[in-house]
Amino acid sequence: PPVALKAGDLVISIDGREIEDFAELQHVITINPGRSLAIIVDRAGARMPLTVVPELKEQQDTIAGKHKRALIGIQSSGTAGRIVQRSVGPFEALSRAVGRTRDIVVGTASYLSDVATFIQGPEQLGGVIRIADVSGQVAKLGPEFLINLVAILSVSVGLLNLLPIPVLDGGHLLFFAIEAIRRQPLSQRSQEIGLKFGLA
Repeated sequence: PPVALKAGDLVISIDGREIEDFAELQHVITINPGRSLAIIVDRAGARMPLTVVPELKEQQDTIAGKHKRALIGIQSSGTAGRIVQRSVGPFEALSRAVGRTRDIVVGTASYLSDVATFIQGPEQLGGVIRIADVSGQVAKLGPEFLINLVAILSVSVGLLNLLPIPVLDGGHLLFFAIEAIRRQPLSQRSQEIGLKFGLA
């Protein structure tokens, strides 16, 4: 039988990516539902290669409500001796911020792709009221969680705004690109049809 993850395993890398914290591990798992991932763990001082396949399972929580999420059936041990906190300089902080932004972009794009291909439902999508509701709940957890949510929303909204859909900034860029190729703007009628499609 295949060797499974065990309590106390320390994840070193997954899918060729070195893992520094549990949030990073969660990110890789979340964007790879149903895909076989190579994982290396430290088990009692020995490195062991394993394979995991994240499964989409329905979850219910107070913030996101009912939603599907890719899981491999583990959680952080929370053992104080295995949690390390350290300060970083401005350049490393900038590098980590860029990396975190990349992860949010990849995660958002992966989710939208899954929705478009019916792998996941659109339950996690929400408008202004949903954002306000989630923000209120997260604010109760403390300023650190609220700042993290603001960062995620800022990057996600910025990404969505760049989609080539009329009425969004990405739609305007699309019209400009078409105009540059055609050497003339689209007709007023074509732009109106595009805007109606975008609103729909």
